[in-house]
Amino acid sequence: MLLWITVLSNRQLEPKWLPCYLDMQNTQNLQMVSTLITTQSYRLVLFTLEPAQKCVKILRSSINPAQQENLKPWVQQTQQLPFSSQPLVGKKLLKRKYKQIQSSDTRAIEY
Repeated sequence: MLLWITVLSNRQLEPKWLPCYLDMQNTQNLQMVSTLITTQSYRLVLFTLEPAQKCVKILRSSINPAQQENLKPWVQQTQQLPFSSQPLVGKKLLKRKYKQIQSSDTRAIEY
């Protein structure tokens, strides 16, 4: 299980944390992470809340080179690990860690 966190922030507002839990045993998720490594960026598509739900903005986010280097061995290790029938256990552990990071690092976000 991989926890990907995107934080939207600006100086006037509280940061908005966007966690995403990816089961790395899922082929699509594994492919997506591999693509993130090679493309070195991703896009956030923002929609309106109104019923038409039109796309109002697309933000491009670059991936830190150090994070890209961290992802490479994780992808390789994932392919070598035996299948787990309990991905929710990993997700629970990551959720706990995420809450700790979120509460301690809110003021440490760089602008």
